[in-house]
Amino acid sequence: MRGGSKLDLLVGDRAEGCWSVGHGCSLGIRNSEARLDSVNFERGRFSLLRLGSDGLLTFQRLLRLVFSRRTSRLVSYDLARLRTRIKRWRDKGVAPDCPKLHLGCGERRVTGWLNSDVSGSEYDVDLACGRLPWKAECFEAVVSQHVIEHLELFDELLPLLREVHRILKPGGSVWLSCPDIRKVCESYVSTGMDDLLEDRLTRWPKYSLRGAPSRHLINELFHQQGEHLNLFDFELLSWALYLCKFDSVVQIEESDLLERFPEFPARNDDRQSLYVCATRS
Repeated sequence: MRGGSKLDLLVGDRAEGCWSVGHGCSLGIRNSEARLDSVNFERGRFSLLRLGSDGLLTFQRLLRLVFSRRTSRLVSYDLARLRTRIKRWRDKGVAPDCPKLHLGCGERRVTGWLNSDVSGSEYDVDLACGRLPWKAECFEAVVSQHVIEHLELFDELLPLLREVHRILKPGGSVWLSCPDIRKVCESYVSTGMDDLLEDRLTRWPKYSLRGAPSRHLINELFHQQGEHLNLFDFELLSWALYLCKFDSVVQIEESDLLERFPEFPARNDDRQSLYVCATRS
């Protein structure tokens, strides 16, 4: 804080080509990776944080010098969201080049689909901001796998589902998957999570609970280091979809999704996941 009017989150010395934090502690982020000007609250002017993928990882490591792993990851995610909102703030009524949307794609790129996520995708969007940039009734199908559990139900997910309904053509469908509350709780009661842990290890052989009993997996599924905000069963998710004006909400299996869209890679996660398809009239 300098003179009470300017908050320097990061103080950059462009001449030296290296960024510092606080009173000159080096970040090791080069100018080619990140540029951050100070934030002037007195004048109401906000700077832009422009970080590449390497810069974000370096910034996340910096945050961990001050904050917990969980907090640093959440701050990094919110910064990525902010960067995307700034980049897309003028985008309204966009006509997509592809009639199928893969929402929250992560690193999974599916041929023939517009693969979209908060950063590093073919078309970056902030899924939690309550607005999608595309024009109404422009997509035939939307697929979003293991994304909705990362969104707060009332402030983030319901607005997103309303937007998905808006951008779907009449007769279009949205295909969703997420961890299933019922399956997770049944596993805990019946086997102490042994069956779901065994299933996970068949898909991710290197997965580890770091010596904790298998029942700790229920905490991983419900919380995932603070990333999961809601789990769903069919009743809760269908309620949300009907509230957002969808019709004919049906519980399905992953095989139904893959039969309809065989270009998607299999996750083989039916034992822990809820799959739902909903259409708009």
